[in-house]
Amino acid sequence: MGSKKVESIKYLVCSEIEKYLEIEAILGITSKFCFDYGNTTVEGENEAKLLALRLRNDLNIGSDAIVSAIDLLESVGVKIIEIEHDSSFSGTCNEAGGLPVIVVNKNMCSERKRLTIFHELGHLLMHCADGVDKEKMCNVFANEVLIPSDKFKNLIGESRHDISLVELQAIQREYGISVDALMVKAAQLNIITDRRFTSYHKKKNALPTFKEAVEQSLYPMEHTCRFERLVYRALASEVISYSKAAALLDKSVNEVRDTLNLM
Repeated sequence: MGSKKVESIKYLVCSEIEKYLEIEAILGITSKFCFDYGNTTVEGENEAKLLALRLRNDLNIGSDAIVSAIDLLESVGVKIIEIEHDSSFSGTCNEAGGLPVIVVNKNMCSERKRLTIFHELGHLLMHCADGVDKEKMCNVFANEVLIPSDKFKNLIGESRHDISLVELQAIQREYGISVDALMVKAAQLNIITDRRFTSYHKKKNALPTFKEAVEQSLYPMEHTCRFERLVYRALASEVISYSKAAALLDKSVNEVRDTLNLM
């Protein structure tokens, strides 16, 4: 992205974070994020996967599908902020008030958004050894968080000559992870050969109908609504005024009043 786009994103994100922290302060809410994996150094894919499984264990979700990545992370103190942007922006991360903040493009499909969220969380949690490609490790981490390797093998098998699109889409619907990401996982786990993985991409690039089917979003869209809920909570409790709520939500006073009356 150009420098102007980067600066506009920074400005927008800073504004949203300030408002988020402000409404929590108004309501007397103290958020905490208790996961610290600083004692683990990632030197390769295996360590990235182990860190993902450690996170799953700390979140008490076992090998189950994650229904909502946003709700899950917000429940443990992560701030998720969605911004409207074109496809040149996927996500970024930082910290504010000692809490992790993940920013994602609101316009992305649910599968891409979920992978991006955990990729950015990987950036915040993961400590990589010198020379290790952190971007790649964050992708491995995010993929493993969404569907553990052992679970994937149970569903697909240890070794396959080919995997049908129907099988992959069934997993996509349950685990909210794209067919492309699942094929990457199959190749990384040597369930399919590198040659088969390459032929998959060739087929995808050569056949528009197949490409469309592969890239079709099948998982329900998820959005963050915690900040909005907190604003309406403060308004309903008469802690803030309608004008203050409107300023925080970037809405008119009438819009805020109409929304509150529907609740």
